[in-house]
Amino acid sequence: MENLMMKIAIVVSSTRPTRKGRHVGEWVLENVSRPDAHFELVDLAEIDLPLLSEPKPAVFGPPYEQERTRAWSETVAGYDGFIFVVPEYNHSIPAPLKNALDHLYVEWHDKAAAFVSYGVDNGVRAVEHLRGILSELGIAHVGPSVGLSLSDFSDGVVSANERKAAALDAMLDKLIAWCGALAPLRVSSDDNQDRPRLGCSDLDSAQAATESIIAELQDGIDQGNADIYNRHFALDVMWGNPNGGTLLGYEELHAIHGQLLSANVAGPSRYEIVAARKVAVDVVVAHVRRAAIDASGVALEPAAAGVFSEMALYVLVRRRGQWWLAAGQNTPIASI
Repeated sequence: MENLMMKIAIVVSSTRPTRKGRHVGEWVLENVSRPDAHFELVDLAEIDLPLLSEPKPAVFGPPYEQERTRAWSETVAGYDGFIFVVPEYNHSIPAPLKNALDHLYVEWHDKAAAFVSYGVDNGVRAVEHLRGILSELGIAHVGPSVGLSLSDFSDGVVSANERKAAALDAMLDKLIAWCGALAPLRVSSDDNQDRPRLGCSDLDSAQAATESIIAELQDGIDQGNADIYNRHFALDVMWGNPNGGTLLGYEELHAIHGQLLSANVAGPSRYEIVAARKVAVDVVVAHVRRAAIDASGVALEPAAAGVFSEMALYVLVRRRGQWWLAAGQNTPIASI
């Protein structure tokens, strides 16, 4: 498991308008850089979960009835470990964090957690309380932690000294090691984990993901700008062109798109989603039509001279909270 890239969420747990938690989370994100781990900020103020109101206890797991619970389940399931950024409220943790933890159960299992706390007494009592909750949820919590006092802030922003940065580094060593050590349990806990459930019911999410990508493609074509067109192409994108060729990787594809768009080879066109399907937590497959249009925006018949329309099959993958184009196959069409 040494070569696995661990995906770790930095969870900002306070939602109070004047909170320091967001600054602490950003300080953590700025000070973590590892070749074997990818870190993302998850802010509970942005997740905006309601008070727990699922009709079934979380221990029974998915499917969930409420959309925000389903979205939170997908978010948590996508991480191997967590750094909880937690203040101390009345010798305990903030209510939004307890609520977020209680919404789920199996999604937390066999993962690792670490803590960056803050407050008058460094938030240590909140961490001690949180450890007991995480144990019940099957999360292994590492011993080393980072505690920030009020003296570690300047104008509301973290200005911690080198000793705190060193403590953060030591904590990360242990967290990443435990995430890797627990990886076999996450893989083997479900015999069908590698067999995705195809065509899940979350059509709204699939539609929104596809819309975000084709909006950029449309904007790029309209402006003749490859930087916009290729903005969310993955570095290792696979691209099948209408002539049967395959381009591997962003750099080569970006250069070719730059030439084609600057020369306006394809002419004006309009993207339309034919179908979009979410086939796994962070994967969408979409069938998209790019129809050639005239100056007034009316679709042109593909059989007309000089008209080029095509169908595209796109594979979108979500990373860092953003949908990226991982693969595309473009095929000319004879009729719309």
